[in-house]
Amino acid sequence: MDYINHLLSFSLQINRLELDKTSVNRIIWLEETYCPDEYLDPYSYSFQVNLIEAEFNILARIIDNFDEAIKSKCGNNINLGEYSEKEDWNYTFNTDNEQESISRRYYNIKLNPKDEKVFKKLWLRYYVAVLSKIVSNIRTVINNPKQVDNYKSKNDVTVVKKVKENKKITIRDNKVYDFVKALNLKIDFLREDSLSKDFVDILIGKSDKDIILNIDNGSFHYILTILKLYFYNLSITSVAYTNKIYSSKGTILKVKNLNNSKSHNPKHKDAIDEVFKNFQ
Repeated sequence: MDYINHLLSFSLQINRLELDKTSVNRIIWLEETYCPDEYLDPYSYSFQVNLIEAEFNILARIIDNFDEAIKSKCGNNINLGEYSEKEDWNYTFNTDNEQESISRRYYNIKLNPKDEKVFKKLWLRYYVAVLSKIVSNIRTVINNPKQVDNYKSKNDVTVVKKVKENKKITIRDNKVYDFVKALNLKIDFLREDSLSKDFVDILIGKSDKDIILNIDNGSFHYILTILKLYFYNLSITSVAYTNKIYSSKGTILKVKNLNNSKSHNPKHKDAIDEVFKNFQ
């Protein structure tokens, strides 16, 4: 139920995003707290099962909230078509997780474009498109499940599990073994009792070993974004569902804490980028 309550809370937040009243810090908080990635794959086992088991009236509220947000552009009566779809935008920031206040938690924020009003409009156009994809995925699972899988009823999740199995992580580029080995030599991201080959084998389901990281979760999240180039079906969700990877503090990494660890300027970013460039 926590999953559905989190999705319901997300659907409520997105209807109160008037750009002239919403700070960039709040935008960052929104993306960090309600990471859309876990809702963008309709074949995700967690996504399917939680929706199937949810109460209908809660799902109806969630869908209505998403529809309203998309229609109203998250509460903004503005034209989002005034800029080209090819317009580049991004942002970087640092995080101080000890700060409870959103205005203090995120600092050293750099926007592209630098004009905050233009940046917000470009971000909102992207965000509305993401919300459209999410609500489409919800409808796909609960209204037309055969598009996702041929399970017989809401109580039969056996076949739904096969979707996840069919979407398992597989290797796209065998250079990944050398890349992970070089990366580990550079930043020592695995504990001494774990080999780089063990890490790759865990991702593809060929090892039952547990992996304990030797770096912060933000840097590991960044590593995963690069590893997507070397694997098929690698995502935050699929990595979390290995149930084999632990943080440096000994906490098993789940979807929520992996998503919450996302950072645009992680501690080991420069070193990771340096190793990655050598494999281009």
